[in-house]
Amino acid sequence: MLQSAFERMIAGTPRSAVPSRWGIFHCGCLILVAVLIAAAAVFRKRLPRGEKNVSRILLAAGIVFILLETGKQILCSFDAEAGFWRYDFSRFPFQFCSLPIWLCPIGAFCGEKSCGRICAFLASYGLFAGGAVLIWPSGGVFSEIVFLNFHTMIWHGLMVLLGAYLWLSETVTPSLRDLAGAVIVYLPQCPVAALLNEAGHRLGLPLDLFHFSPYFQTDTPLLSAVQKAGANGFVMMLSFMAVFGLLGASVFAAAALIRLLFTKTKSKNTNADFSPEDKK
Repeated sequence: MLQSAFERMIAGTPRSAVPSRWGIFHCGCLILVAVLIAAAAVFRKRLPRGEKNVSRILLAAGIVFILLETGKQILCSFDAEAGFWRYDFSRFPFQFCSLPIWLCPIGAFCGEKSCGRICAFLASYGLFAGGAVLIWPSGGVFSEIVFLNFHTMIWHGLMVLLGAYLWLSETVTPSLRDLAGAVIVYLPQCPVAALLNEAGHRLGLPLDLFHFSPYFQTDTPLLSAVQKAGANGFVMMLSFMAVFGLLGASVFAAAALIRLLFTKTKSKNTNADFSPEDKK
């Protein structure tokens, strides 16, 4: 009886027209994230810092990710029309944007060095991936299920906010050390995704993790051209590693440029404050 009531609740999940890109819902979410980042930038000196505070924030973010994903997995595993449960392996939470659900709790409890590497990954690769989907949600990101639309905007918005916090709090800096740490976390994820894709294919499961499986058509820029050229799974993986590796590095390059411009501006303003009399 309880199960039946639970299933009825899932089947009755609110639905609406699919939100459009640049529509009210999408633009509202973008504005909210932009305002929060601006507020964090203005009050950056008051942001919580230090290993303990960063661990707490990672844990809190991890809990939010877990709760969101649990709701999504339950909702997508029940076929309301057929009336039975069936897990949808195409939604297995090991996509590139799903990595924070694993990395945030791990970072919260691991040592300082490993936590620093995870933070560097979240501030670069995580920030870019979350921002890309938040700004340009491709086909299939929005649906008629209201919860899933809020799920994707909260999820990717939190990825962006978390990355922004790590930069603004100077937990991560545009240094070669932090860049290397981000790459160390990033590189192993790709072979894992490739192995799971191959295992899924052999087992007849619809796994297309990181969207570079050779058994599925990809619409990821550059990778689609590689796939059309007849690349196998190994080449697809290497192409993904190269393309996204450069994108992650570009975030560090952008952060270094912003820091340089900010330092120069601050230096000019400081020098302007001293009059000739002050220098005597």
